[in-house]
Amino acid sequence: MILPTKHVREEDTLLGVGAAILESLPSPSTTAQLWQRLRTNPNVATYERFVLALVLLYMLGAIHSSDGAIRKATR
Repeated sequence: MILPTKHVREEDTLLGVGAAILESLPSPSTTAQLWQRLRTNPNVATYERFVLALVLLYMLGAIHSSDGAIRKATR
């Protein structure tokens, strides 16, 4: 699920995983570094959900990638 519903908690959605990613991204990081930080997070759960959340954040314009590093987007 991408968005929370009446029966799906926010933490169990890709939007919730995306929030965890943004919290763990105080400075530019590679995908591998970010995964190492988040792989024990029970909301992230799997690498597949991690990657799907990264794609969602990229599509929403919340993050961008350059020179192999993922950065929070600036306004």
